[in-house]
Amino acid sequence: MIAHDPWLELQSVEAWLGDRRVFANLSLTLLRGQHAVVLGPNGAGKSSLLRLITREIHPVVRPGSFLRLFGQERIVKGMMAGAMQPAAALAVASLS
Repeated sequence: MIAHDPWLELQSVEAWLGDRRVFANLSLTLLRGQHAVVLGPNGAGKSSLLRLITREIHPVVRPGSFLRLFGQERIVKGMMAGAMQPAAALAVASLS
């Protein structure tokens, strides 16, 4: 892995906590050696972003979206978000 390779790549990610969508169309790339800070008011999604990276919450699988850590795809094809409740799954289905 080269020093400028991405360690984190998010592309068009959507994620839910219960029946609340916490991310919609989130895209972010962080390169090895790059410094970054996550700032925002309470409820802005800072902790949810960290939970997404650590896989405590899972993105919704859809065409064109991915989450890669150190070059490895972390979304399992054909699965919906693991933290999703049935009401949120219905909401996502109606958005499609």
